[in-house]
Amino acid sequence: MVKKFNKKIETVYRVFSEEKVSFGVFHKTLIHLHTPASHDYKLFSNWTEDEYKAATNEQLYELFFNNKIELKKRFPMDELASSVDDSFFVDFKEYISYLFLAESILQNELEIVVVTDHNTTKGVEKLQKAVSILKANNRNYKYHPHILYGVEISAADKLHIVGIFDDNKKEVVNKWLDENLLSTEEGSYQHSLTIMNFFNENKILNYIAHFNTSNIFTKKAQLSGAYKKSLFSPTQIKFMGVNKAEVIPGLFNKLLRDFSCRPNFILDNDSHDIDGLDKNIMWFKGGKLSFQMFEEALLDYEVSVSLEQPKIEGNSYIKGVYVEKRRGNRSFLLDKSKEKDFYISFSPSLNCLIGGRGTGKSTLIDILQFALSQYCDKQSKLEFMCNHANIFILYVLDNVEYIIEVSLPDVLQENKDNILQYYGQNLEDKFSYHYIYNSLSIREWTRSQYTNVYKVESGKFKSIDKNKVLDKMFDRRYSVNELVRTADGEKITEFISDLMLKNKNLPNPNYGLRTQKLESFVAKLNELDEYRKQRKESILEIIDDFNKTQVGKLRICYEQVDSWEELRLESVLFDSDSLLSSSFDMTLSQVFRVTNVEF
Repeated sequence: MVKKFNKKIETVYRVFSEEKVSFGVFHKTLIHLHTPASHDYKLFSNWTEDEYKAATNEQLYELFFNNKIELKKRFPMDELASSVDDSFFVDFKEYISYLFLAESILQNELEIVVVTDHNTTKGVEKLQKAVSILKANNRNYKYHPHILYGVEISAADKLHIVGIFDDNKKEVVNKWLDENLLSTEEGSYQHSLTIMNFFNENKILNYIAHFNTSNIFTKKAQLSGAYKKSLFSPTQIKFMGVNKAEVIPGLFNKLLRDFSCRPNFILDNDSHDIDGLDKNIMWFKGGKLSFQMFEEALLDYEVSVSLEQPKIEGNSYIKGVYVEKRRGNRSFLLDKSKEKDFYISFSPSLNCLIGGRGTGKSTLIDILQFALSQYCDKQSKLEFMCNHANIFILYVLDNVEYIIEVSLPDVLQENKDNILQYYGQNLEDKFSYHYIYNSLSIREWTRSQYTNVYKVESGKFKSIDKNKVLDKMFDRRYSVNELVRTADGEKITEFISDLMLKNKNLPNPNYGLRTQKLESFVAKLNELDEYRKQRKESILEIIDDFNKTQVGKLRICYEQVDSWEELRLESVLFDSDSLLSSSFDMTLSQVFRVTNVEF
């Protein structure tokens, strides 16, 4: 009995819509940015350093407010110049230069920016201040970027070493710079190895910048093999910077081959102007923006860092599950207070359930599977799930939101003899009825009687054809354990067929071969070759459709192998189970068995 619209659905949707994202997402990140604090900054890509140095306050003011007529009226130059906070900025020119850079960062929707000026950290606070000023005057910017501390130190061996650190280590770095720099223009008299040792001793992230442009592997570098061996030791180098992604494979192979070094690579933006902030973008996965989030993502590079913008394949995922509790403390899944309904949101990319035994991991997965597929393999599991009330799943399918509602019968509400009476058995309530648990009938009854699907349209909920949508939403998935358990036996074919061929059938061999002459038998074999070719094409078409959905996870391969064995005529002709003893009529499968051709 499908119930009428449940007002609880509105509550469930509101819960998931208003909940703050608590899982990690990918943040647009730029590493190695220069500010006007760098001696060679030029502001625009078509300017030289000298042109920037020669630019007047009036010239920069007019350029900044170009095409900003209303904003220019609000901030006349005299008033803007008098409002400059001299505790942050040296003069108006520096102030508006940082506004230029901050505006470009906001317009490029960068979320994390690592500032690495040449041999100084003074540009970080100034850029942070400029970003805050623009955000306060224009709330239409999508993000408030997190500006992180960094520095690019010019070493005596001509390499550039980048350090990235939290603001609580700013004084340690500044003290080292004061003691080890010739000047901010010339850099340090210390070699790269000494600089990196300092960073490592203070647990500061560091790497060699734009390494692919260095001449360290040439004779011009004049560095000993022992020095390079120490510099590129696996304990010394964790990261390496490059200015283009395509050089990474070659550099990695060389470092691995020559030094057993396996660094993760960072894309250096290295912009000295506001026009290059759209290049060499990286993506860091994490929750709330902070240096700790950035550092943890970098140290978990394989999972949390991407050199390309991540794509959510198919834009389909479970957004959240909501489970109503039963009265009388019968429900297992509850919120933290143990008094309210249970709900949990999911990430569109990667989710992991972690907890000790008995914390509800398996129960949650069982409930998700039951709500999506209506499949339950055991009566005891069904009885356990029915200790909860309604299940709601917010599902995004092809960028459209749906809510699945599955009602679980309250088995204590009526004096039923068996839970299966709620699922279509013994509706007449006969005495001594023999109940038989059948997962297929449970599935059919649950879908027809207890399941509703609603499409979310502008905050409204429209009831739709549930069968078509549910079949799209749920595929039988597999685990490594399941594959191992079935791979050694004959069940692997059944498993693959069940997994892959949903609503599809592989063509069965149906080529009949009947002949009494050798000449015609040869002709038939030619026909057989053509048949096998057509059969292979039809099977590969089905298999390829499946493989496209499982890229990087599972691949099913199909081949036809000609493996001819010597024909033992005595056994073929005279054994009691001989295929030829009763008739010369043979099916294709029998021919394959005789010749041992696999298909």
